[in-house]
Amino acid sequence: MYVSKLKVNKFVHDTHITVMTTYINVNLVSSDGVTFSVPMRAANLSKFVSVMTDEYSSDELNDENMEDIPVLRVRSQVLDLIVSFMIHYDIDPMVTIEKPLVSNNIGDVVQHWYAVFIDHMNKDMLYDLVNAANYMHIQPLLELACAGVAILINGKTTAEIDQEFSLTQIV
Repeated sequence: MYVSKLKVNKFVHDTHITVMTTYINVNLVSSDGVTFSVPMRAANLSKFVSVMTDEYSSDELNDENMEDIPVLRVRSQVLDLIVSFMIHYDIDPMVTIEKPLVSNNIGDVVQHWYAVFIDHMNKDMLYDLVNAANYMHIQPLLELACAGVAILINGKTTAEIDQEFSLTQIV
């Protein structure tokens, strides 16, 4: 795992406050070989990453010879979305999603950024995100993505849901 200390100028758009902080970054490598450098504090939202980084002492975190963390079941396009989610969540944690959902509008359930994040995703990417969030053990992202899927299928007939998920009837 490659870990480096990096000064990052973090700009919080909603409050227009600039904060200068020292972060330890960790590199996540997608299944197609693309590397994403993520602040460890944000990346530790994933239990998958947290377990991989917990075994190192603070002295080892300065060692640039450590290996990257391979995320073998997640394509770069999906990992890019996950990294965006983790970084935003670190700045502005998502509210807990009430179940059952109180509305068919995701904007009524979570903050604006999270609603836009899910609303602008096609269904295939949404399904990939559910699988990746589950694989990486990112509970808030899994709940958000599942809420997106629930809203997508809400009000549909069984036949429409079968068609949506490309299911075939088993007799």
